[in-house]
Amino acid sequence: MSKQDEEPVELTMILFYKTEKAVLMGSTEGSNGIWLPKSQITEQRIVGRTKPGVRLGRNKPRLAPKEGAPIVQFKLAHWLAANNHLVD
Repeated sequence: MSKQDEEPVELTMILFYKTEKAVLMGSTEGSNGIWLPKSQITEQRIVGRTKPGVRLGRNKPRLAPKEGAPIVQFKLAHWLAANNHLVD
């Protein structure tokens, strides 16, 4: 089965930071984030928010904004999720 044939996986992660081409996402507030290319993310929607002011990330922590950081549910290419150890 080729990379293109695999079904995307659905994930829920906290959005730490975004740029024009990528997003920094984490599975928990204090976890190291993973940079993911926006081009590989589909069907994203905000499903909640963290508490305001919580520490986001471990290496260069940021504080969540006053409205809280978005918790995002999205689909990601399976091969990319596997390469980043987000799925088995």
